[in-house]
Amino acid sequence: MKATYIFHSGFMIELEHHVLVFDYYQKELPPYPADKKVYCFVSHFHQDHFNRDIFELFPQATFILSKDTRIKETDSKHIVKKNETYKIDDLSITTLRSTDAGVAFLVTVEDKVIYHAGDLNWWHWEGEPKNFNDNQAYNFKKEMIKLDELSIDLAMLPLDPRQEENAWWGIQEILKHAQIKHILPMHFGDAIELMQDYLKQEPLKNYSQIHKIDHENQSFEI
Repeated sequence: MKATYIFHSGFMIELEHHVLVFDYYQKELPPYPADKKVYCFVSHFHQDHFNRDIFELFPQATFILSKDTRIKETDSKHIVKKNETYKIDDLSITTLRSTDAGVAFLVTVEDKVIYHAGDLNWWHWEGEPKNFNDNQAYNFKKEMIKLDELSIDLAMLPLDPRQEENAWWGIQEILKHAQIKHILPMHFGDAIELMQDYLKQEPLKNYSQIHKIDHENQSFEI
């Protein structure tokens, strides 16, 4: 499969028969074959993950939308809730509960397992009350247990430089539970150089499965 980074948490994953688009909200879309079925995923309602223009950009797509987007369900728009499994065409889609808003997606299609975290992350913020950060840690670890011993081909995971020295905690934790072959960092917006700095540091530099993103519309053959 080919994974293309669009911007922030937006990706396009092209497989033999399917195209999966996750959390697109701005920037140029990569080209893709017109004969492949497109599935657009929206993890939650935040403006940096959900742009209503997707309904015009992908008029023939099937949409998988978190309930908090408040989109009305139709034949092509499937509304999903946390901690459920859905069968949509030949996709199996399991949702996890986010530690912020909406859901994370675990998608099985064409014998591949693809994980997009949305805003499910270990959001530890310096300056926040201890009980807030403790709850974040507990809730995140609780979700990660659901991935125990799972083999994931591709995971798109937050690496947000605003978290400073806590930015990689989420990636470390998920790797304690799941076997992940390829990781693409996300949720860094325009701070691509700051994100790259973290990839050079301990412990992330030792994880060979993390791919370095250099620019928008960069593709990775996986």
